[in-house]
Amino acid sequence: MQDCSGPALSGLHSRRPTAAPEGLCHGQHADQLHTYHSTLSEAQARGDEATVRKLEQQIRDLEAFGERHPEAAEAPSPLELFCDLNPSNPNCLVYDD
Repeated sequence: MQDCSGPALSGLHSRRPTAAPEGLCHGQHADQLHTYHSTLSEAQARGDEATVRKLEQQIRDLEAFGERHPEAAEAPSPLELFCDLNPSNPNCLVYDD
């Protein structure tokens, strides 16, 4: 594994950097994770715990998506992440006409 995106989830609570999942070490996934980690560091410095919790969840979701979809070329939208984790949610159902 490469360390291409900053601290991964397991490092968030202990504040120690760890390696990112293999599927996330490319393109927009890594860019999005880097953005989340930068914003997370800023929120931690401000003591903004609500934002820290939200960003930690977004990082977990993006890492999980990357592990399940290593072939994905683009970073998913928040709705795509949500539906990937909750496919039976009414907001995520797709109907064929």
